[in-house]
Amino acid sequence: MKIRSGIDILDLGRFEKSYQRRGQKFLETFLVEQEIELAQGKTESLAGFFSAKEAISKAIGSGIWQANVNWHNFLIIIDDLGKPSVRLSGEALARYDKMGGIDLDISISHEKEYVVAFCVILLKSKE
Repeated sequence: MKIRSGIDILDLGRFEKSYQRRGQKFLETFLVEQEIELAQGKTESLAGFFSAKEAISKAIGSGIWQANVNWHNFLIIIDDLGKPSVRLSGEALARYDKMGGIDLDISISHEKEYVVAFCVILLKSKE
């Protein structure tokens, strides 16, 4: 087995200023309606979804807007216990499959001024 990872940290104050300045259009740049509703207006949740998408894009080795990967290739969902996960689509899914991805896990955390997200991808062993 092989492991790939990605991490992102975000200043909540900076995120909130961008959100206040640009409003819904800002959110729609990187989130879909389902994610916006899921966040229930909580800035830290909105920022967490943004940060998670950054971390995942790093783990698949593309970043955002590189190799035809965009924000909407990642759908962040939350289970009944609050555990986040992601559904990949488009080029992000193609890259995950091509790299031999067999499992992907994310974690999101926030504290006062920052939000952090971490992604781990388990890959098939390349022999």
